[in-house]
Amino acid sequence: MSQSTKKWSLFLRWWIVFALIVLGSAILLLTGLFAKINEADFTKISFLIYAVFFVFTIRNGLDARRLSGQKGPMEKKEIDCFFRANDTGYFAAKSLFVLGMIGTVFGLIYMLSSVSSLDPSNAIAAKNAMTNITMGMATAFYTTGAGLILSLILEIQLFDTRQHLDKLYDEISCKDECEAKDEKTDDR
Repeated sequence: MSQSTKKWSLFLRWWIVFALIVLGSAILLLTGLFAKINEADFTKISFLIYAVFFVFTIRNGLDARRLSGQKGPMEKKEIDCFFRANDTGYFAAKSLFVLGMIGTVFGLIYMLSSVSSLDPSNAIAAKNAMTNITMGMATAFYTTGAGLILSLILEIQLFDTRQHLDKLYDEISCKDECEAKDEKTDDR
C-alpha cells in the first residue's frame, strides 16, 4: 500500500460506507419502502432516527477527512478534540437505539389502546381497531429496525475512526517516551 493511500485509508473506508448508505437509501426510496414507513409510522420517529444518523455520518466523514489530510504530526490536544467528537458520535449512536425503543413503546401503546376499545359486536369498529393494531405494530417494528440498524452502522464508522485516533495517540505517546529517555541519557 502506498504512503498516500495509507494516509487516506480512514477517509476512503468512510467513503465506501457512505456510498453504500446512499445506495441503500436509493434502493429504499425506489422500492417504495420509505413511503411505506412514512405511512405506517405515525410517530415519524423513524425519520428522526435517519436524520440524526445522516448528520453524524457526515460529521464523522468530515472528521475522517481532516484526520487523513493532516500535514505532519498532530498534537495531543488536537487528537483529544477528535476523541471528544467521537464520543459525541457514540452518544448519538446510542440515542438512535433509544429513539427506536421509544418508537416501539409508542407503537405498542397505540396498539394496546386499540385492543381495549375493540367491540366484537360492531364489525366496522372491529375493522378500525384492527387497522389501528396493525399500524401500532408497524410503528413498533419500523422504529425498532431503524434504531438498531442505523445505530450499528454509525457505531461501525465511529469505531473505525476511534481505532485511527488510538493509533495516532500511541504514536505520539511513544515519541514522547523516546524523547524523554533520550533526555535522561543526555543528562548522564
